[in-house]
Amino acid sequence: MRSLDVKRSLLTYNAALGAMAQGGCWEEATELLAEMGRERVKPTLISFNLALDACAKAARGDAAMDLLQQLRGSRRLAPDVVSYTSVITAFSRAGDVAPVLGLLGAMEEGGTAEPDDFTWSSAVAACDRAGERAQALALFRGLRAAGGATSAAVWNAALSAAGAGGQFEEASTLLAEMRAAGFEPGLRALNAVLRAAESAGEGEAAMELLSAMRPGAEPDAASYAYVVGALGRQGRAELARGVRGATRVEGARADA
Repeated sequence: MRSLDVKRSLLTYNAALGAMAQGGCWEEATELLAEMGRERVKPTLISFNLALDACAKAARGDAAMDLLQQLRGSRRLAPDVVSYTSVITAFSRAGDVAPVLGLLGAMEEGGTAEPDDFTWSSAVAACDRAGERAQALALFRGLRAAGGATSAAVWNAALSAAGAGGQFEEASTLLAEMRAAGFEPGLRALNAVLRAAESAGEGEAAMELLSAMRPGAEPDAASYAYVVGALGRQGRAELARGVRGATRVEGARADA
């Protein structure tokens, strides 16, 4: 910033922070916030949230927590749901569950920054990445019981956890509930169920789901691989070979 021959202002700093947030340049963003203090340009909540976004994109929970603590200790500013969610996302992307659950609890107890669906989806994803799938699904069920889960992102996070954990019945139930709630499952949600079907050896169910996939959520290579795996585990080797052969034909057509 100092090398630029322009008058440094809040607008200038925030524009630079916005560019850094897009690129996940967390070190530059945190340094720029410090420079604002030295130059007596008071950062706004937007300034902090942009720097927090950069930390989230870079999965730097430690740096994000430092910024959050600065906001908490400020007499002039207070963190909002965007601030907390960025910190949760930073830890979530690193698969660090403990601070995620702590921050989620602080938000619920504090009452000043109510968690939104993006906050919850990041928390569920953190548990999934850490292998804490039961905790991930418990968070989701608790949210549902409270009347939440109003976006597809939260459903996708829960389905991913069930799929990664090989919980086919749970994944199938979630898929049905997602549809009943008015959300059309996309490829991510359907592949999560297929992944669970593979782990459980539910070849016929996987085939049925594959055949029902429609434009907008057409099967990809992973979809077919899960079905082949499910059929193989079920002892349906011949059918698995047929699906594998059909996949190669589809691939050849796509490349033609």
